Amino acid sequence: MSTRYMKKLFGNDIDKEQNKELEDEINDLHIEREIKKSFNVFDLLNENCENDIEDTDEVKIGEQEQNCNKMSKSKKKKKTRQKHAYEIDKEIDKEMNKQLMESRLSAGLSSSQIITKKRRLTREILMVECKVYVYPKIFQNKLKTRPHNKYLRKTWLVSAHEKNIDVASRSGLSMYVTESISFPTRLHFNYKYNHSYNQIQIQFYQAVVSSDIQTIFNIAHAHPYHVDSLLHCANFYKITYNLAMSAKFIEQALFYLEYAFHPKFMKNYLMDYNRKENRALFIALFKRLILVGDLSFYRTSLELCKLLMLLDSDDPLAVSLMIDFYAIRSKEYEWFCEFCDSTYLTRNLNIIYSLSLAYFYLGKYETANEYLQKALFTYPTVLIPLLEACNQRIDSKIISHKFFCERPYGITMKLQEIYIARCSSLWKKAETLRWLVKQTEIILNEINANDGPTLIKQRGIKRDAYHLSFKSVLRHVVLSDLKDVTVTAQELQSGDTIYPHDPLPPRDDT
Repeated sequence: MSTRYMKKLFGNDIDKEQNKELEDEINDLHIEREIKKSFNVFDLLNENCENDIEDTDEVKIGEQEQNCNKMSKSKKKKKTRQKHAYEIDKEIDKEMNKQLMESRLSAGLSSSQIITKKRRLTREILMVECKVYVYPKIFQNKLKTRPHNKYLRKTWLVSAHEKNIDVASRSGLSMYVTESISFPTRLHFNYKYNHSYNQIQIQFYQAVVSSDIQTIFNIAHAHPYHVDSLLHCANFYKITYNLAMSAKFIEQALFYLEYAFHPKFMKNYLMDYNRKENRALFIALFKRLILVGDLSFYRTSLELCKLLMLLDSDDPLAVSLMIDFYAIRSKEYEWFCEFCDSTYLTRNLNIIYSLSLAYFYLGKYETANEYLQKALFTYPTVLIPLLEACNQRIDSKIISHKFFCERPYGITMKLQEIYIARCSSLWKKAETLRWLVKQTEIILNEINANDGPTLIKQRGIKRDAYHLSFKSVLRHVVLSDLKDVTVTAQELQSGDTIYPHDPLPPRDDT
C-alpha cells in the first residue's frame, strides 16, 4: 500500500513510527516481486546452451583453420601445376618450331618465307602494353573535365590538356591508310598536311636553313600544333639543360601527333620512315623514350622501344641497340630471352652480351656461360674497355693477349662504344664481374691450347653480321646523346645533314 492511500484513509494524524513500519513492509513486497519477475526457468537452459555454443565455436574455428590450410595448399599445388604446364608448353612450342623450320627447308621453301614467319612471331612478342605508356605525370597537368568535353578522345602516350584539345581539332594534321607492299595483309599509315600546315612547314624550313632560332620559336608560339618546330625547341632547351621545358615540348608534339591517329592505327602499327611527314613521330617517340629512361621509368621505355620497332621493321633509328638495356633494367628477363629466340638480332653485339646476362639473372647458368663465351669469341675487343668502365683490375694475361687487343673498325667500333657507354652499369655488380672474369679465363685456356681462328670456325661463329645500316646507327648516336660517343665528319657522307628535328634524312625520302 502506498503512503498516499494511507493518508486518504487515516488522514494526516498517522504516527511517524507507523509510517516507517508501513514503508518497510511495502519495500519488502516490492523486492520480492522484482525477484520473482527476474527469475526465469529457461535461464538454466540458456546457461547450458551457452556452454555448448562456446564448445561448438571452438570446433568451428578449428575446422575453418584446417579448411584455410587445405585451400592454401591446393592453391599452391595449382600454381605449381600451372607453372609446370607452362614450361612444358614452351618446350613443346620450341620443338614444334624446330620441326617446322626443318620441314620447310626440306620442302624447298625460300629463306625469305621463313624470315616473314619470324617477323610475324616478333610482332606477336613485341605487342605493346598500353597501360605502361603513360609514366607518372611529373611534367604533366591533369585535365579538368567540363560538361561540354565529357566525351574526349582517349590518349595513351601523354595526358591531354584542355587548351591543346581545342587547338588540335584545327591543326591541319591527319592520317590516312594505304596498302603495304611488303605486308599485303596489313595496313600502312601515313601522315598528311593540309594547305595551311604546308605553308607553315615552308616557313620552318627557311628558318632552319638560315639557323634563325628566334623565327622557329615564333612559329611554335603562333602555331603550337606545328610538330617539327616543337621538336626543334625541345632540342634547344635540352642543350641549355632546361629538361622540364624540353619534356613539355616533346609531350606537346606527341599529343598532336597522337590526336591525328587513324582509329585503326593502334592495332596495326606500320609506318614508313622514308616519308617526311612520318619521321616526326619516330623522333618524338625516341626523345620521349630517352627522357623517361633518364627518370628511371625503364618499363615505359621498353614499351616505347617495342612500339618503334613495330612501326618500321628496318629499324631506322637503331632502337635494337637499346632494347636490351631497358629489358634488363626493368627485369623483363624471360620476355627478352623469348624476343631473342624469335628474332635475327642474336648476332648483334649488344644483344648477345645482354642475352647472357638475362640467362644469368634467371639462374640458367649453363646457357648463360654458352652465350657469354660466344659473345667473347665473336666480339673479343669489348672485354678490356668494358672492364675498364667497371673499374675492374685487368689481368696482365688478358691485356697482353692478341685475341683481346685487336682494334675494331667501322660499324663494330661504333657499336662497341655505344654498348660500353650505355650498358657498362649492368656489369658493375661483383657477381657478374666474377662470372665474366671466370669465363674469360676458360676461353684463354682454350685459345692457348688451340688456334683462335680455327676455334671460331669450329663453333660456326660469324663476325660483323649486322642487320643495321651505318646511317641508322649514326642517327641513334645523334638522338641518344651518349657520353663519349660522337659522330665525326669522316663518318658522314657528302650531302648528309644533321637537323635536330630530322637527323640524317634518308636519300630516297618522299
